[in-house]
Amino acid sequence: MEKFITYSAAAIVAMLATIIVVLLTPLAYACGGYVTGWVLAGLFPFAGKWIVDGASALGLRVNMSYLPQIGAALGFVGAFFKSQQTNKNESK
Repeated sequence: MEKFITYSAAAIVAMLATIIVVLLTPLAYACGGYVTGWVLAGLFPFAGKWIVDGASALGLRVNMSYLPQIGAALGFVGAFFKSQQTNKNESK
């Protein structure tokens, strides 16, 4: 009976850890996107201007002060669209 309790506790901890990681990963991407937008708007205004001009060319009205929020939104959405490709090289 003691082994069953130990295995059950380990399974519960593993499930909780998985849930926490799944919930915190998009938040981490959003924070990274916000910091990137803030850096573009504040420290590198010429690069931020390029992004604003590009958005204007697409018909979007974007202000430089919105770049951190846009970066956070793109980071959050981008967290759900990750793909991984593995190539197996078999030499004969």
